[in-house]
Amino acid sequence: MREQAPYLHRGHGGAYDHVLILTLDYVQEGGQWVGVCLELGTSTFAESLETVRQELREAVALQL
Repeated sequence: MREQAPYLHRGHGGAYDHVLILTLDYVQEGGQWVGVCLELGTSTFAESLETVRQELREAVALQL
């Protein structure tokens, strides 16, 4: 499964000044789901798709 995820950046005035569209890829391997942000190389794994989606989005936000 692949999705495009927008990430918004706020400038000094509080207004959004940049938008990044990142590609998040999800694959089930054995009993685990693996999620990878293709542009950043950030990855995570979890037992459910919903959990891996949430954890990957949090990891990407922290990296940015």
